[in-house]
Amino acid sequence: IPTIQRDYAQGRKNDPKIAQIRKTFLQALVQSLTENKELELDFVYGSLSKKILELLDGQQRLTTLFLLHCYLVNKNKKNIKEFDLIKERLKKFSYQTRSSSKMFISQFIEKLIDIELSEKPSVKIENEAWFLAVWCKDPTIISILTMLDELEALLGTKNTEDINELWVRLSSYSILNFYLLPMNDFSLTDELYIKMNARGVQLTEFENFKA
Repeated sequence: IPTIQRDYAQGRKNDPKIAQIRKTFLQALVQSLTENKELELDFVYGSLSKKILELLDGQQRLTTLFLLHCYLVNKNKKNIKEFDLIKERLKKFSYQTRSSSKMFISQFIEKLIDIELSEKPSVKIENEAWFLAVWCKDPTIISILTMLDELEALLGTKNTEDINELWVRLSSYSILNFYLLPMNDFSLTDELYIKMNARGVQLTEFENFKA
């Protein structure tokens, strides 16, 4: 997620509209995995350079998918034998928006097998020795914690067998997918960035200026 992007918004608190988007999207993902039915998540736009994708649009969806992977890995750790390989793949996902976001995600993946994401994952994580108090001021981190709580509320009652089945379908089959449009050959403008980001939470004056 490049520096020019805004913070992760799907987990924002105290916003009924965002809360409804979050719940509806997560329910659609889980229903698709549960029923083993393919779900298309529209287009993801960005530039590809040396096998690294820098997103122009699709940040919110991909961050939520990343967190769904992390949650199911944590819940299914007893059945996962290739955890080191999975961890290396998860580490490829990174936020450049803020250094604190980047540090948190890196630490979260590193400690993923040791954390108990149950009851209230946000509280569990905030009480971890590696969690820095200053991270509570980072909007992306707050949103991530909120999303993990939402995942626990939605999937916390499922048994080990169900969780394992969801993980297998998520990781091994193309049930959740999207179209990727590399935009390296296009002439990208600030206007395009502003329009595409405005599809989610409206950009602030500062974010428009930064763009």
